[in-house]
Amino acid sequence: MLDLLRLRQIAAVVVCEGKKDKAVASEIAAKLGASSLLFLPAGGIDTIPDIIEMLVVLTRVARKVKSIIVVVDGEDVDSPLERARRIRDSLASRFVSRGMNAEADEPQPAGAQLYKARVRYEGQEVNLLVAVSGDFSKSSPRRAIEDHCAKLLGSAHPDKDELHRLCLEAIRREDMETVCNAFPHICAALRAVN
Repeated sequence: MLDLLRLRQIAAVVVCEGKKDKAVASEIAAKLGASSLLFLPAGGIDTIPDIIEMLVVLTRVARKVKSIIVVVDGEDVDSPLERARRIRDSLASRFVSRGMNAEADEPQPAGAQLYKARVRYEGQEVNLLVAVSGDFSKSSPRRAIEDHCAKLLGSAHPDKDELHRLCLEAIRREDMETVCNAFPHICAALRAVN
């Protein structure tokens, strides 16, 4: 559950598709020295628009929150822009179905696999940054945070849990440039709000 008092003190909320995405993004934020962030695991792609909608409404209470970062896998889409548009479209349809006076702009490029859209709700404006994980140079529709972990480690591992554990260790161990070369979308998103 969101702690509303804590929400008043943060500048950005980072919504991650899953727990592994959250762990990776949190480690990168610590590496960058990013503060005033709240990390939330969404529990899957389908719940992300609901969480964003709730956060947009909560910005009326937590006026310091000016950005929502979404870290999401690029599976089953042809491009990062397509994923960003799907999230924006799903959010916009929720606004319409609830009769809310809200709108979300077309996502614009803000970095490698990073898109930004402004969301307006009853006089408040929030930046929505969608950081899409995955290697779009490969033909597989399975694109995820693990692609970036494999890049950081120099090789893939068949066991995803082991890959994730090694990835977190490497994020802590490697220099910032190496980490941001493997995760440019997450680094750019975190730097944009900090």
